[in-house]
Amino acid sequence: MPVKTLAKFIYDSLIAANWPGIELDEEKQTVKIPNGEILTLNKSQYQLNFYWYSFDNRTYSQRERYAQIIFPKDFDIRNFIFFKRNGSYKLSHEQQFKNILNPLGRDIKKVKLNPEYKGLKFYKNLLILPTTIFLQAMTDAEYVYKKSASYRSSTENYLSNLKSHDYSRNVRNRTTYLEKGEFDFLVDRLYIKSKKKKNDFLKYLDGNDLKAIELLITKLLRLDVLSDDFLRRLNDYFIKERLRDIIQIGRSILSLKTTNLQTTAARQVLANMGITETGQLESVWQRYFEKNLLYLIFTYKKIFSKIQLKDVEGDKKYPDFIGINHYNGLDIIEIKTHLKNALIWDNSHRNFYFSPEMSKAIVQTTNYIDAIVQSRFQNTDDQMKITQFTDEENLYHPRGIIVISSQAKLSTKVDEGEKLKRDFTKLRNSLHNIEILTFDEIINIADEYIKNIIPEVTNG
Repeated sequence: MPVKTLAKFIYDSLIAANWPGIELDEEKQTVKIPNGEILTLNKSQYQLNFYWYSFDNRTYSQRERYAQIIFPKDFDIRNFIFFKRNGSYKLSHEQQFKNILNPLGRDIKKVKLNPEYKGLKFYKNLLILPTTIFLQAMTDAEYVYKKSASYRSSTENYLSNLKSHDYSRNVRNRTTYLEKGEFDFLVDRLYIKSKKKKNDFLKYLDGNDLKAIELLITKLLRLDVLSDDFLRRLNDYFIKERLRDIIQIGRSILSLKTTNLQTTAARQVLANMGITETGQLESVWQRYFEKNLLYLIFTYKKIFSKIQLKDVEGDKKYPDFIGINHYNGLDIIEIKTHLKNALIWDNSHRNFYFSPEMSKAIVQTTNYIDAIVQSRFQNTDDQMKITQFTDEENLYHPRGIIVISSQAKLSTKVDEGEKLKRDFTKLRNSLHNIEILTFDEIINIADEYIKNIIPEVTNG
């Protein structure tokens, strides 16, 4: 069977769709309709005009955009023309083709293939390009079309299966609806290079997105899926960069000499912490620890803030933090300020004793311990929330931690260096189930942690 000419191919396609008034001249390679020409041959190139026919109105109309393509006589356009059942025809995967070659959406009416061109040329409503680029763009357009259809089908199957659980027990088992490379596609769509700050991400990620990302990263870490190189960089960030930033901010708070937060130094500290409203110095430390406690004390797997208790003496009914360590033990953490004296000098007995502020903190922490031992939670949901991360019996053996004072403010009497240290150590050790730490110690522990761990990270 002889191969159809291009004119015959187009003519037969339109006749099969019952388009009326179609005329064919194979010798001249023309196809005509009552009000125009669909295909013409002018020496070495074809001109194909894109029309559509309205069966309701019995009228022909030419398309407004991408209405014409001009191509060399020896170029077989048939592989790149898509005919619908009603006879309408256009470039195959035209939408994808337009998006690839004309991403800025110029008003293009004509496309011309010219083998002598080496790139894309736009002249008003005309796009000129070499056949090589046209062929590559068509291949890419087909890839985009098929990949989009695959994603669409996969997403539809996933959502349908998800919703089917609301109607029946006879449903398919949950499975993975992703193929290799799809996650890279998703991340690339987010265009990370343009994200310079936190809010740049929050424009596109809601709370559920962030929870899903956290769940995925946790699973990847636990199953050792991520590369060693990435884990080294991750450790380097959290230990070397993140923790050092935290230590620097902590030391800047420690450098404040007064509780007045209106000073230039205090305002700079608040700005670095992202705090806009000013309150008490104790609140600044609480904000600092609320954000960074898991980095500063490395034995906690979960931190809860302001869990309200009942039948507690005093105005304050909640500890600053409750921490669950990796042994499932429960710690009650109270934060004061670095300017509070922990010790007072007794000149008559020539020794130190706990300051009123320190004694008050000890009593307060003891009351919190007693309330938790007796399960006196104001909200029963809080108790259930905590026991998700620890055993029920651990509620009966909590420990207290009080963070107060600093090396410079440990006592009003600073000239008793060695004795001050000895008495502070003796007084701390005399307490049952309560540990006292200064702000200096907390930050120095983190600093020493960096010094000890960084060589292991960098030497890999």
